[in-house]
Amino acid sequence: MLASPSLKNGASVLRRSSLVIERRASLTGRRPSMGDKIKQLKKEEEARRSSIASSNSGFEEDSDDGLSSDVEEYDSDDPQDWFLEDGDEDADESDDEGPMFTILEKAGLIKRMREFVDSIAPQLDLTHPDAALMLQHFMWSEEKLLRLYFDKPEFYQREAGLIPATLPSKKDASSSSSSSNVTCVVCFETVPIAQTFSMNCGHQHYCKGCWQDYLTESTKEDGSQIINVKCMYPKCTVKLNQDHFKTLAQAKDFERYMYFLMKNYVESDIHMTYCPGGACGRAVRFQGTGKPTDVVECHCGMRFCFNCGQEKHNPVRCEDLHSWQAKNRDDNESMKLIQATTKPCYHCGMPTERTKGCNHMSCRKEQGGCGGEWCWMCRGDWRSHGSHTGGFYSCNKYE
Repeated sequence: MLASPSLKNGASVLRRSSLVIERRASLTGRRPSMGDKIKQLKKEEEARRSSIASSNSGFEEDSDDGLSSDVEEYDSDDPQDWFLEDGDEDADESDDEGPMFTILEKAGLIKRMREFVDSIAPQLDLTHPDAALMLQHFMWSEEKLLRLYFDKPEFYQREAGLIPATLPSKKDASSSSSSSNVTCVVCFETVPIAQTFSMNCGHQHYCKGCWQDYLTESTKEDGSQIINVKCMYPKCTVKLNQDHFKTLAQAKDFERYMYFLMKNYVESDIHMTYCPGGACGRAVRFQGTGKPTDVVECHCGMRFCFNCGQEKHNPVRCEDLHSWQAKNRDDNESMKLIQATTKPCYHCGMPTERTKGCNHMSCRKEQGGCGGEWCWMCRGDWRSHGSHTGGFYSCNKYE
């Protein structure tokens, strides 16, 4: 029997539900389906042949199905779903059909990202926070970073926001006063110089209170782009790194910053997908090649498509789901539907849909209309219609 690879940081194995359905049936004595019967017949035939071969060779092969009695209960009728199964490291190799997934906890993700940055920082001769900004600029691609960076290091430091695009003026870069107190250029309050903060761009003096307010507002307004927040000085291109954010921002804002930084790290890896569950913080890692379209389930209970990160939508393809969502967001498509299925009321212009075959239309007041009556065919006032125009089911007004 071969043991599956050991899992670090509390990661859990995800297996196809079709495998566990078969295992559960053998443990619980549940009535097997026709597919189960066929599988059982095949196993019996293989066992019979193996027995004959072993008797001919003078020994009998031990039989061990490797089943564990603590199979986690999970109800699923979809064999394409992947679900969490803990404590399954000693499962038989035959259970490892198809690709496998593992759930990475938040702490494990942070450790994984930090170890990755720590391995790159010495090679670039940068601090950990600055190396993280550089990796973020290169979409966390180590190969691309090491291939391009050393040709033009200063250029890429400028592009990643580590150094300013242009040097600040002497007036901005130098202290305006030799005293221990300075005036904040944002709130115009006089504060001790120790209560101000400036980055390597040299722009000063901004008090830490204004920095905190600035980062709080940026967190609310920018969302995932908070990881690209820049110096307060107009048009300055220098970005704040992790240490800057931790020093200046409130704890909740720094936690939000780290959430989006980790999400950016996960989404750059084709083999990982961030759980879309709110405040979950976990990720699912694929142990194979490519990016499959299987449905997976996180510890938080969220079931989603590994490929696109949306809620479970099989058998609909990811491309079809995205097209449908785009149409739902597009008001033009709604207007096309309204124009194709309705006509404006003769009296008030309210779009009206004909639900029956009669040409006599009533603009219903209870649905926001005016109560007027008009003809569906010619869109004229119904008072000019009658038996002489063809009655209720035809209109010859323009014949």
